[in-house]
Amino acid sequence: MIGKNGRFTIKGGKGIAAAVAVILVAAFLMVRASGRDSAKPKTHTPKGEPTPVVRTVQPKEDVYLDTLEAVSTLEALEDAIISPKVTGRIVRMSAKPGQRVRKGQVLALLDYSSQEAQVNASYSQLKASQSAVLQAKASLDDASRELERYEKLFKEGYATRQELDKRKTALDQARASYRQALANAGASASALSAQRINRQDYIITAPMDGVVLDDYGMAPGTLASPSTPVFRVANLKALKGTVKLPETEIRYLKEGMEARVVSEALGDEKVFKGRLSTIYPYVDTSTRTVKVQVIIQDPKDLRPGMLARVTFIKGSQKGLVIPSDAVRDGTVMVLEKETVKPVKVKLGKDREGLVMVTHGLSLDQRVIAPYPEDLSEGDKAIDQGDKRN
Repeated sequence: MIGKNGRFTIKGGKGIAAAVAVILVAAFLMVRASGRDSAKPKTHTPKGEPTPVVRTVQPKEDVYLDTLEAVSTLEALEDAIISPKVTGRIVRMSAKPGQRVRKGQVLALLDYSSQEAQVNASYSQLKASQSAVLQAKASLDDASRELERYEKLFKEGYATRQELDKRKTALDQARASYRQALANAGASASALSAQRINRQDYIITAPMDGVVLDDYGMAPGTLASPSTPVFRVANLKALKGTVKLPETEIRYLKEGMEARVVSEALGDEKVFKGRLSTIYPYVDTSTRTVKVQVIIQDPKDLRPGMLARVTFIKGSQKGLVIPSDAVRDGTVMVLEKETVKPVKVKLGKDREGLVMVTHGLSLDQRVIAPYPEDLSEGDKAIDQGDKRN
């Protein structure tokens, strides 16, 4: 009731009771309305800001190989630079780069006309020496028969001692002449043989089965000498690569183990299988490295001189993989029923923007990526799905 002074007044006990009842009803309605509002899904933070939207990824199982990699320039397993044994002018080139050749095949000829004249002269000398041997042998036979005849005559008294001694001397001389003729013939034969061997020095041949890599621009008419390379021949059935590895890594390697060889020129899609053939038995004290040689038995498109990456597998690591940017100081944030929860993890190898988790995560957990710098444990967030699908 409003009094004369304009104030609201209640008179009597019934008025007070009615006022209290009105207040209680109003309070009940406010609480009920508040309860209905709290039952609705929250789309705002307690401060009235929108609930943040995050992206999550699901960990995936993978195996990371623990590798050791180095770069090498490939070489032919057998490689020879060929020069003539003597100085001479090239008269014929019988091979060209890229041509396959067999061991002993003629690659080039040098002018040996002067050598040919010496061979002919030695041959003539040998023929003359052989004729002299025949003549000396005939004289020896005659002297031997003459001595036998005079020995018989001397016994019968028809020849004197002086005549007999004369025939003995003649036989000795014939025998000496024959021996000299044999010696001369032997010397002539040796000279001819030497000349014929020397003639081979004017013929350039392949030292192995292989492929001609280079002819150094040689052509008929070019003067070549023992210091002049004329051909380069290599066996391309196998290539080798030598790399230097830190001495601390050698314990992971052993001769015979496989290696992965990839050429920079051919690309990563072409992988060649190599084999570790040699671990050199010393450490380079200036670099603290050890040389290791790898052989590729089936090089196909590989060529000597190519740059290649040689990879050895030291071991492997199995675990769950997540993006590297989802981790901060060994912690990831996972989303469980729209609630952010930090999880401590143990990390393994990282590769190309991904990192392996070896302990702390399970396949069914949803990891927020990238790491939410503005969210803390217990905060609410909305999941927009796996960004990696």
